[in-house]
Amino acid sequence: MVFSLYSIVDGLMVAKGVGEYAMAAVNLAVPFTNVLFSIGVIFAVGTSTIIAIYLGQNQGEKANSLFSQNIVLLTCVGLTITVLVFVFLEPFAVLLGAKGVTYQYTIDYLRGLAPFALCFIISYNMEVLIKTDGYPRLAILTVITGCLANCVLDYIAIFVLNLGVWGAAFATGLSQLLTCIIYLRHFLGGHNTFHFVKFRMDWGIYKRLIPLGFADGVTELCNGVMIFLFNRVILRCLGDDGLVCYTIIAYVNTLIINTMLGISQGSQPLVSYHYGKGDAAGYKKLLRYGFTAVGIMTAVIFAGVMIFAPQIAGIFLGAEKPELLGSAAGALRRYGLCYLLLGSNILMGGFLTAVERPKAAISISVGRGLAFQAGTLLLSAGAYVTRYVDVPATAWYAPYVEYATVNKLMSGIGNRCFSPDTVLTRGMFVTVLGQLAQIDEDAYPGTSFNDVEIGRWYAPFVEWAAQHDVVSGTGNGRFEPNAPITREQMASIVARYVQSTGATLPTITDPVVFKDMDAVSGWALEGVELMRMTGIISGDEKGYFNPLGQATRAQAATVFTQLREAILRAET
Repeated sequence: MVFSLYSIVDGLMVAKGVGEYAMAAVNLAVPFTNVLFSIGVIFAVGTSTIIAIYLGQNQGEKANSLFSQNIVLLTCVGLTITVLVFVFLEPFAVLLGAKGVTYQYTIDYLRGLAPFALCFIISYNMEVLIKTDGYPRLAILTVITGCLANCVLDYIAIFVLNLGVWGAAFATGLSQLLTCIIYLRHFLGGHNTFHFVKFRMDWGIYKRLIPLGFADGVTELCNGVMIFLFNRVILRCLGDDGLVCYTIIAYVNTLIINTMLGISQGSQPLVSYHYGKGDAAGYKKLLRYGFTAVGIMTAVIFAGVMIFAPQIAGIFLGAEKPELLGSAAGALRRYGLCYLLLGSNILMGGFLTAVERPKAAISISVGRGLAFQAGTLLLSAGAYVTRYVDVPATAWYAPYVEYATVNKLMSGIGNRCFSPDTVLTRGMFVTVLGQLAQIDEDAYPGTSFNDVEIGRWYAPFVEWAAQHDVVSGTGNGRFEPNAPITREQMASIVARYVQSTGATLPTITDPVVFKDMDAVSGWALEGVELMRMTGIISGDEKGYFNPLGQATRAQAATVFTQLREAILRAET
């Protein structure tokens, strides 16, 4: 459980000291730490199980040899991971979901964390092995020491030294290094049951070791996979603001998973010891105790999530974002249903591992992680994709409509309808653009066009656009606010808005080439080209831009989503 606090502490500190998007970036990197911990878990559980059996059979030499070669192997694995992360840093960050405002934050966090990959793997491995050695208090105290050190170092790095996200990651790595040093001192001392010895590499032992640890490793890995899926779904549906909100759920889930794993893994060495002695009554008694503990913990966790979901979300989100706060609380409650069966499932998987029934344990872990938990997660997130009855979750524009809605760029037309196929007027489009720019409506009381009546809902936005040379009208002092906006008009207006801000938008690597570019009006060519190169506007499935086609609300939602993301990327 305490291990989960590392990422949670990082997230909290970063949220307060750097910003909410930085917290989201920390969550994007969580699957990476989950991979490191899953490697540690696989080898820790497998090694501790076999060592406990060896000790129960009075085969101390085999226990020492396995302990020694395990540490050497994991050292090589950790160093290899560090090298690979630095070589493929940018594509790895993109794979995790980093983009826009979270991109550089994620890069910085990975850069600070990667040098300590070895420490993450070794520290968890030794923590389990020290329990097997008969020193559970030392293991617990060391983990707590590391967590406290992480809190202190995070504070110093972020609030004193202003090292930002990189500082938070580096502080976490140093904390893991500290725990490794404490564990090594134990095994290099004279009070340990097994210790470092010269050994000959026995690759055959891993045919037995890895299956034993795989079930618990899959549990940890599935948690990372779920967070990864979680992040991708939320990014696609709700964008960066949604990711900030749902990061909270990922942290809560990590904490609860590790609480249950702590109960399971704490009992595994004892179960394996009695199993090695052939004491069936002993390990079955331990299983009953485990179910009692898990049952109590499940009741407390479920009730806490159901009752205090808004308060939990409020720890991370301020009152200035009530909509995101409500969404986070609702999703947390829906996802909390899976906690009713989670604890007993994890405990049973750990027990089966301890008595050398790895296939059954793996089946339980995979079923729980990839079916039940992931299914609950996706259903929870999917509820927000279908907030409009006329926007199918499978529609190509669904994520853009949701993004535009959450970020208050566009809204429905009533009765839970968005009307995606309705043609957008010129007045409507400029109004949404003004909302994106967050203009002060009271600052534009007049009108530059004879067909834009003062007091109309779109009037201040049209006037703002006219004063900033975003629009010039259709001639003869007219703007034609009620006329449908064409796709080339939309592209031209957006391009002129970008130019008025002075922003330099990043171009995409493989921009589409419109087959009907020659049909674009001369006055709109520059704007269409800018939109094409930045990926803000794309053509149809056949590669046509259709410049004179009328823009729909769904198309506008897509444009405004892409525009906002491009602006955010330009600002990082």
